[in-house]
Amino acid sequence: MLGGGAGSLTAAFELTATPALRDRFEVTVYQQGWRLGGKGASGRNLEEHARIEEHGLHVWFGFYDNAFRLMERCYEELEGRAPEASWADAFVPLERLVLMDDIDGEWLPWCLEVSHSAVDERSDSRLPVLEIPREGVRWLYRFWRSLPGVEGPNPFEEALAIAEGVGLMGIDSYRPVAAALRDAVAKLELDGVWGLSPRARRILTWLADAFATVLTGSYEDGLITDDGDFDEAQAVAVVDGEELRAWLTRHGARHDTVKHASFLRAFYDLAFAYPAGDRSQPGNMAAGMAVHNLLRILFMHRGCFMARLRGGMGDVMFAPLYMALRARGVRFEFFRSVSNLGLSDDRSCVASIEMLAQVAVPKAEYRPLIECDGRCCWPSKPLWDQLDMRVDPDVPRIPEPLDPDFERLPDPLHRRERKVLRRGREFHEVVLGIPLGALGAICPELSAANPRFKEMVEQVPTVMTKSLQLWLTKDAAALGSVGGSAAIIGGHAEPYDTCADMSQMIELESWPPASTPRHIAYLASVLEDADPAGRHPDDRVGGAADGFLGAPAAALWPGFEPADLLRPPLSRANHSASERYVISPSGTTSCRLAPGNSGFSNLHLAGDWTKTPFNVGCVEAAVVSGAHAAAATVKSRNTIEGRGQ
Repeated sequence: MLGGGAGSLTAAFELTATPALRDRFEVTVYQQGWRLGGKGASGRNLEEHARIEEHGLHVWFGFYDNAFRLMERCYEELEGRAPEASWADAFVPLERLVLMDDIDGEWLPWCLEVSHSAVDERSDSRLPVLEIPREGVRWLYRFWRSLPGVEGPNPFEEALAIAEGVGLMGIDSYRPVAAALRDAVAKLELDGVWGLSPRARRILTWLADAFATVLTGSYEDGLITDDGDFDEAQAVAVVDGEELRAWLTRHGARHDTVKHASFLRAFYDLAFAYPAGDRSQPGNMAAGMAVHNLLRILFMHRGCFMARLRGGMGDVMFAPLYMALRARGVRFEFFRSVSNLGLSDDRSCVASIEMLAQVAVPKAEYRPLIECDGRCCWPSKPLWDQLDMRVDPDVPRIPEPLDPDFERLPDPLHRRERKVLRRGREFHEVVLGIPLGALGAICPELSAANPRFKEMVEQVPTVMTKSLQLWLTKDAAALGSVGGSAAIIGGHAEPYDTCADMSQMIELESWPPASTPRHIAYLASVLEDADPAGRHPDDRVGGAADGFLGAPAAALWPGFEPADLLRPPLSRANHSASERYVISPSGTTSCRLAPGNSGFSNLHLAGDWTKTPFNVGCVEAAVVSGAHAAAATVKSRNTIEGRGQ
């Protein structure tokens, strides 16, 4: 296993799932730096009250069936050694979704309570496409009734009657329901008739118009099959060459919806869907991929629409996976940076793996975890007492505070200690779980031998991202938070467009009573590649944090003052090749390779950058990809539960 992100660890978990598999495979994970998790890695800063320090803002959508099931299996196997009593206790539902609208230069919030949908408890893990018209119209009907001051009959009565009509279910309901929704939109334009404020009418019109358009486009482009499935092959072949907004326009969406709808902007922001990080452009998402994932978000969530983690990603996901895998006999080689994959003479398989040993580990094994209040966690820095920092054994140990960047630099100590693994001696099969952005440098032979591999590496783009963590002395009420507590806020202005209340972390960190934070917020956004001033990304995020603490922060928290900061903001630029986030602009989905289709007989791919039903950067895509990589390794049918088999 090359790389220790969610994809690789899922593959390792599946390859060691039974005693028979453990007898068949010896699994070793090679990881650059001191911790697992990839873009989801987090650490505890022991110099700052064991506070949780993340790479970004991590929330799980309720449709992540495979990721939740992976953690359920892992927690059950740990039998009380997991950070929570059960996997379900490790996740906290988000209660509110807040969309920010730019109304004549003023940012105003629109709060939506999120809860179960009618399909939450389905045993079938497929996207329930035949029920989507009915469930969507029911939600619009209820949303209308929840608005203050509304008058007269519900404008969605006709659409609801059609959607629930006897004998008109499934695919046959798509077009008539869409037509009825467009009639409802026309009625909503009658100013003053419905008792709606102009802003409420605008938002309701956006929602109804967008839903009608998705129904129309899905039907007309053949994305819905007669047997009740979403046709992923059709989406890739016919629709993914088209940008989402262009697709919506082609199928009749109103100009105002396409250009200004806050929920649409928040959707682009959530996926960092801005090539080269350029927010001056409207964004770019492959239409089929976007529609498929949007429908899953809206109609496949179980238990909750979206969940926060009770701890960092490292605490909740990667420490338990490490402990379970290590108990199964999986070996972990930390501080190993892969530098090249070499092919056999006939270029059919991987024959060698070159890597650099970043630092010497005098003991037989590096033990990476620490304990924080009874939890096993990753530290925010390496455990120096387990390492020999000397480049030359005859030279005295390099003293701290030297802090080499093991995660971003392949050889920060300039040791130049090269190791080569040979096929048939140290390995037979390889799972490549290193992020896409880093593959160009380490896989030149693969790209030269396989045009499809080269196309994926060169044509599927990645972007830099930035994150901000704030520890505040006021709670959500005192801050006047526009979403209250337990909310995620999307569609906001730069420098950070997405914000989540992460105050559930307070009890997990070790703050003294006199200086315990009352509110914790995590923020994230894309980071532009180009900078006219030529500044390093690490320098740029400091300015972004300072910029946020003015008007943007006041729009989210009217009661916020700079003195409310318990500690200086913790800002981060995810700029290295392995930290960049993979995106799916139009025309790039077909460039992805499936986990079992690398083009080389003993190489299998694992990560959210591979071809999956999702084709977007998220933990669910990585988990599904890792399971497929394991199945390809075993050369047997994938038995993972859920959609995407």
